[in-house]
Amino acid sequence: MVFRERTTQRIDVTRLPEDVVALIDALEPGESLVFVRDGAAIAKISSTIDMVQGAIVDRDTPAEADHPPIDCDSVTVVATAMKLSVAARNTLSAQLGANYVVLDIHAAPATADVVLLP
Repeated sequence: MVFRERTTQRIDVTRLPEDVVALIDALEPGESLVFVRDGAAIAKISSTIDMVQGAIVDRDTPAEADHPPIDCDSVTVVATAMKLSVAARNTLSAQLGANYVVLDIHAAPATADVVLLP
């Protein structure tokens, strides 16, 4: 029995149509783009990015404006970068103790001491 060695072929994305490149660029970690012919999958491109790209958030319009002003020098500010309800953040803050405050990352100051990621 003869085994054929598999090789990795490369293609420069500048040779692809712009809409295909946009789909590839939009792939998040773990996502794939499947190419089909007559309804059958013939190829798959998987993301090689292992982390999500960040976004700039306008701090003048916090997502959670209902919290009172915080003296950031007197507490440890914990920013959460995952979907948590206000009640969940308040519970976490209470469990950490009086010297901690837990805020959504969009409402936290840029000087947050800790950032929790999923």
